[in-house]
Amino acid sequence: MSVKDNRKKLDKVLKQLDLTAAMYVVVGIPKSAPPRDGDTSVTMAEVAFFNEFGTVNAPERSFIRATVDKERDKYFRMQETFVDAIYQGKIEPKKALGVLGEQAKADIQRTIAAGVAPANAESTIERKGSSKTLVDTGALRQAIDYEIRGAK
Repeated sequence: MSVKDNRKKLDKVLKQLDLTAAMYVVVGIPKSAPPRDGDTSVTMAEVAFFNEFGTVNAPERSFIRATVDKERDKYFRMQETFVDAIYQGKIEPKKALGVLGEQAKADIQRTIAAGVAPANAESTIERKGSSKTLVDTGALRQAIDYEIRGAK
């Protein structure tokens, strides 16, 4: 039996795992998203916030928190798979977080496309010409993105 010392590989893996601990992915509407229909008085992030949490005049239609809650187990499984793949040197930490971010982005966009209860008010349906909640021009759905933070 022979033992091979592969210190370089171990050092690389330890460095990647250390980087991974400092990095995370954020999914939602970035500040840089274009304003709603060219209206610079309301940002797309504000539109998302008003819908996510509701206002005095509009009910809560959670599309971010509800999606993350629904898909939480899937995201944890992905994270476990990525930690193992990083350890084995099969994927870089930043790429793994990018895949997780893309998945969460797609899931949130799917939630918006499906519609979120409660139904729109009749006055909203008349104004929009549609009963689909959270969908008017498609700008909110298109503004969903992710960022990897803490990356060096």
